[in-house]
Amino acid sequence: MSRQLVSEAVCSGRVTPIDSMAPLSEADIGEASHLVGQMATEAFCRALQAEADVVIAGRAYAHLLPAGQEEAIKRFLSHPG
Repeated sequence: MSRQLVSEAVCSGRVTPIDSMAPLSEADIGEASHLVGQMATEAFCRALQAEADVVIAGRAYAHLLPAGQEEAIKRFLSHPG
């Protein structure tokens, strides 16, 4: 990801911290050796609530699932199809 793209996303409020992480700053962007995108569990939860048949994901961070999502994930993973 380009530094300009990340900087624009931060400035427009499209980047949010995960859990208790500090918000991303312009200094963080400038000092980083590599910039990569990562998502948390919310996108998976939305897909499961929409009863998705397939979820394809790359870089993801799963710290704690919202209450009740453990069962939805178990059902999804055990789906025979």
